[in-house]
Amino acid sequence: MTCWTYPWDVARLGADAVLGDLGDQGFAGVDLAATYHPISVLSPRGPHLAGFFSPSGAVHFPARVERYGRIKPHVWGDATVTGAWTAAAGLIDGYGLELNAWTIGLFQPWMAQQHPHVARTYATGERVDAGVCPSNDDMREYLATLAADMADQFPINLVKLEGVHTPAFDYGWIRRRLYFTLPPLQQRLLRVCFCDGCVRAGRAKGIDVDGLRTRVVTALAIDAGVDDSAIVEDEAFVSYSSVADESAAALVSDVAAALRSVNRAARVAIASPNEAGGPGVPVADVVDDAGAILLVGIREHGGAVERTAAAVLAHPNEIGLEYMLHPPSTTAMGSVPMNINERLDDPAWLADLATAVDLGVNRISVYNYGLLTDTTFRALAQLAFNASAAAPR
Repeated sequence: MTCWTYPWDVARLGADAVLGDLGDQGFAGVDLAATYHPISVLSPRGPHLAGFFSPSGAVHFPARVERYGRIKPHVWGDATVTGAWTAAAGLIDGYGLELNAWTIGLFQPWMAQQHPHVARTYATGERVDAGVCPSNDDMREYLATLAADMADQFPINLVKLEGVHTPAFDYGWIRRRLYFTLPPLQQRLLRVCFCDGCVRAGRAKGIDVDGLRTRVVTALAIDAGVDDSAIVEDEAFVSYSSVADESAAALVSDVAAALRSVNRAARVAIASPNEAGGPGVPVADVVDDAGAILLVGIREHGGAVERTAAAVLAHPNEIGLEYMLHPPSTTAMGSVPMNINERLDDPAWLADLATAVDLGVNRISVYNYGLLTDTTFRALAQLAFNASAAAPR
């Protein structure tokens, strides 16, 4: 059982206090954020409410910038926050905990804004300022170097990658404005990326990408009476859509190889078949490189979740099958606001946890140390502990 934790909370509360508390509650490890997306947060922990605000996302460990290529890490400017990594790593063995690096992949606005060539791009040509695309060589090189940098500095067990597959078309938007009905087809078409990397990959498959783009743009017309739902079954569209799976899998493979080059004990973890904001990478494409597969949104695409669990448990390598236990809420993960049910009594949510145990999960991670009151967190941790005791070893 591990706990998703922010380094700014560790810096504010003290590494010794946080790790000691987790150890006392039966946790076996900490999933410490190494990079993060934009966030505005109030933490109820400590003597008073404490805020933390990051408008563009950042790197939150002491990255060694000289090691990187075209894309340099946007390191958070407060050394007390990045220093939380050094403090936690120095104490981790003493508490008998594993240290995992919670690492955001594509939802990095700073990168999309500083390096527009790696930004996700709609068929209509607009670059999304909130996220980047794994089809770009520079982006994959950056994340692989980042993983190696972390694993070379710290005794990392897993690099937990969050968000490496193309998400929903509006994932990461700040203060959304959408005052008209956007049909599901158009939402799906906007999710397909037409950045330079994706276009090159599509052309390498022999696809007429320009013709496909024109057809997609036509289907995005407003009030034009266009009904081209058959486009999603078109051979060219299906083939081009596979670029997203292939690029995400290549990113995971690059990160895994980079970890092996510096620390063979460190492995990569990835969400499949779902992750917050959209689909995960198909398990068959990443399982050989994985140290753990995370099940997120267990009710969504239930058949695929069952197949993923079965594939992990049947794999000849020892691979963790992890369930992320997030407090119940009235909105889906990735939506705002979360509207947490602090009673933790939602029957569907409890049923999901039981389903995860029945599927054979052998790891449970609890979200999130700094976001919940101590009372709520302890109740959540107890539920996770009881489920962990019931799960197979």
